[in-house]
Amino acid sequence: MRGQLSLRRLGAIGIVALAFSGAAMSQGLSAATHGQRPPGLTGQTAELVEPIKLFDNLYYVGTTFVSAYLLTTSEGLILIDSLHDDFTAGSLEQIESLGFDLDDIHYVLISHGHADHFGGAHMVKQRTGARVAMSEADWAMAERVDRARAQPPERDVVYADGDTLTLGNTTIRFYVTPGHTPGVLSMEFTVYDDGRPHKAFLFGGHNVTLRTGDVAGAVRNLIATVERLQHTLEDVDVNLVSHPWAGLIFQRAEQLAERGPSDPHPFVDARDFRAFLQERLETHQSRLVELQ
Repeated sequence: MRGQLSLRRLGAIGIVALAFSGAAMSQGLSAATHGQRPPGLTGQTAELVEPIKLFDNLYYVGTTFVSAYLLTTSEGLILIDSLHDDFTAGSLEQIESLGFDLDDIHYVLISHGHADHFGGAHMVKQRTGARVAMSEADWAMAERVDRARAQPPERDVVYADGDTLTLGNTTIRFYVTPGHTPGVLSMEFTVYDDGRPHKAFLFGGHNVTLRTGDVAGAVRNLIATVERLQHTLEDVDVNLVSHPWAGLIFQRAEQLAERGPSDPHPFVDARDFRAFLQERLETHQSRLVELQ
């Protein structure tokens, strides 16, 4: 799978998903485009993406709209976000197509309590017996969802800020990073490029989509979250996100497919990660001014 980028049933929306930041591609994937959803892309227009091997131990198994990742360890598999509706079943089929046994999925880690991220967790749990994990605040949020939209799974694991999960040779450190939702669960772990380690950080909610209620409060929370991450994270050089456009996932994957033997890994970019956080900070500081 390495060296290949394949999107299922691309159509117009898939082309947009790959091409919307052509300027960024020509400039070396500038963080200035982060956070911008491609025109016309919604949960209703999304497409399932063929699995993309990002690192030795990490695959993208999501859609053009919602990210999902499969993290492999020496003692089994960890699925990060479960997608929703038919996408979940399709993603599980694709994981099997990679040669993995679904029974080896031990954990489903949900980045936040929106139905497009947790909606398939009940199915994954039924199919695999995996334990589902969220933060306390977002478990509560998910449990209030309209059952016509999604069936929240039964609570298995609640992770708090600073908690860790170790499975085999892999340890994930959790950060509760409010803003996008009250209890966004972000994650730090090691990925490998031909055995060379890199520190990855998955920001579980990079923006504020709230339109009613205390929008300004949510924006303040995200500003505080980003400032905290800027001051506490060290040596992060791989930027992962819960919605692919925010981290230019497909654009980088396209570069990865064309990578030569001596080329750097396009997902390994410490400077870009810092620029991404700064761009997120400045964007939401400006939004807060507009709200006041």
